[in-house]
Amino acid sequence: MPHSDLDELAMLALGDVPPPSVAAHVRDCTECAAELSDLRRVLDVGRSAAEPLELVEPPPEVWSGICAELELSSRGGDSPTLDEDSPAYGSRPSSVEAVSIAPDRKAEGDGSGRRRWRSALALAAAAALLGAAAGSGLTWWAVDRQESSTVAGTSRALDPLLPSALGSARMGDAAGQRKLDIKVEGLPKTTGYFEVWLMDRSHKKLISMGVLGADGHAVLPVPDNVDLAEYPIVDVSVQEFNGSPEHSGNSVVRGAFAST
Repeated sequence: MPHSDLDELAMLALGDVPPPSVAAHVRDCTECAAELSDLRRVLDVGRSAAEPLELVEPPPEVWSGICAELELSSRGGDSPTLDEDSPAYGSRPSSVEAVSIAPDRKAEGDGSGRRRWRSALALAAAAALLGAAAGSGLTWWAVDRQESSTVAGTSRALDPLLPSALGSARMGDAAGQRKLDIKVEGLPKTTGYFEVWLMDRSHKKLISMGVLGADGHAVLPVPDNVDLAEYPIVDVSVQEFNGSPEHSGNSVVRGAFAST
């Protein structure tokens, strides 16, 4: 069976609803599932980069390592460098310059080289899609990135609704904004994603806060007009890419968060 197209995987990583045949293939194909996981990690990095990024010129061995991993020819292998004409982070280029990298002929004998090359293209495509949507540039190989803001204080353990899950959460101020800091370990495997909710005590009124990162951690902004006395419960659910904004009913952890 042919593998999913890279544009289908990229749009799936961005949250688009795939055709049933694509969703079924990704569930059964370990290679496509791994590529989708890689794409989501790229997007998680881009989405978490709320603070300005300072571009850093990578050492020469970075480009050599990329060529070796993808089995690319090193002909004309000068590594790309940053110079005074390089666009600043956050600027949008007026046009896209063509970049040509010739694959090594040795890699054309089997599907593994083409697959690795295709995976690299998929990662770049997802980064480009995210950059276009956010109105900012992303550099996928070398950035000097400050740590994401976290909420100081002690977290409160959440009740596991799956035996393997361990979660904790705290609410407080970070960088002058109210935020929910949540981390969950032992998440089940899924072709979907994990959504974070605030709930009332009846579990009938919900507000979606965002999604967990690939590492099971997220620091999510909470609007000031959300009454935490009315929504004192945090919940993490397993969601499928089915176009429904509703809670799936499949929760991983749930409980009261600590306030700092």
